[in-house]
Amino acid sequence: MSLRDDTHTKYAMLLPLISDQNHILLSGLKHILGYKDMRSVLAWCDQNGVCIIHQGNQKWVNKYEFLLSFYKPFIGHLRARHANWKTIALHFMEGNLEALLASVFGEPVTPHAKKQRKVQTDFLTSLKNL
Repeated sequence: MSLRDDTHTKYAMLLPLISDQNHILLSGLKHILGYKDMRSVLAWCDQNGVCIIHQGNQKWVNKYEFLLSFYKPFIGHLRARHANWKTIALHFMEGNLEALLASVFGEPVTPHAKKQRKVQTDFLTSLKNL
């Protein structure tokens, strides 16, 4: 079983909560986010800038706007560490493990060194001069 098939079966129980391909019921978000109270879902949407659509007695969100807000910290993490972060993010969203591994390990790893303070550089310089 591939990662993609496992992901689809995992979220198959949420299909009744999705009205169509582009909208998700707020009750579906409650299960996705792991909240017990609808007020928490409303607060999460407000804090993350997700627009809530009121239609009759139903409340919906745009699926893609929710996904972008949900994965925003992860995308920021990828952006800070990888030059090809867009490709890696797309492979992650698609569940394409082979392409994801090729994208991550195919590029040279660039360590993120912290800028040294003056005290540290002076100490290292004095050690070199010994």
